[in-house]
Amino acid sequence: MQKRLRFLREKNKERGFTLVELIVIIVILVVLAAALIPALLGYIDKAKREKDYLVAKECMEAVQAQLSNMYAHRSPTDGCAINGFGSYSGMYSGDVNLDDSDEAKEVFDMVGVEPYAFLVGLGKYSKYKDSDPHCAYTVQFAAFCLEKDSQPLYFDGEEWIEEYPWTKYHLGSGSNTFHGVEMQMYIYSYGGGYKKGDGVWKYLQAKH
Repeated sequence: MQKRLRFLREKNKERGFTLVELIVIIVILVVLAAALIPALLGYIDKAKREKDYLVAKECMEAVQAQLSNMYAHRSPTDGCAINGFGSYSGMYSGDVNLDDSDEAKEVFDMVGVEPYAFLVGLGKYSKYKDSDPHCAYTVQFAAFCLEKDSQPLYFDGEEWIEEYPWTKYHLGSGSNTFHGVEMQMYIYSYGGGYKKGDGVWKYLQAKH
C-alpha cells in the first residue's frame, strides 16, 4: 500500500499543467498586461518628453555659448555678429536662415543631434541708436521640435513650456516684439522645405 502511495505521489510530481490550469494562467497574464501596458506606455511617453526637453535645453545652451564667444570677439561698434551669416528666408517672417551654415553645424556638433525644427530669437541691436548690445547676444525666445511628429517646445525667456506663447506675448500683428523685446529670428534647422521663414511658423502653429 505504501509503495502504491509513493508511486502516485511521484507520478503527480511529474505531471504537467492541465488545459484548465493553462487557461487560468493565460487569463491572469492577459489581465496583468491590460493593467500594466497603459502605465508602461505612459512611462515611455514621459521618457521621450524628458529627452525632448533635455535636447532643447542643450541646443539653446550651445547657441548661447556660440553667441557669448562672438560677443567676446566683437568690436564695440558691431551689431550682432550673427547678422552677417545666413540669408533672409520668408516673404512675411523676415527670419534669417542659418540651416546648413557653419554656425548651425557647430551647434549641432556640440549637441550631437540636429532637430527637425529649431529657431531662436535674439534682441535687435543697432549701433546707430541707443540699445543694449547684450540683448542681441542673448537668446530671448526659442522654438524646438526634435522630430517632425514631436510636440513643439518653447523657451519664453524664462522657462521651457509646451503652450504656444506667441499669442500671449505678441504685442502687434506682423511684429517680432515678444515680452517687450524687438527680436530677429534665426532658423538653425527646419526640415520642411525651402521656404523656411514662413514655413516653420505655419508648421508650429499647425501643431496647436
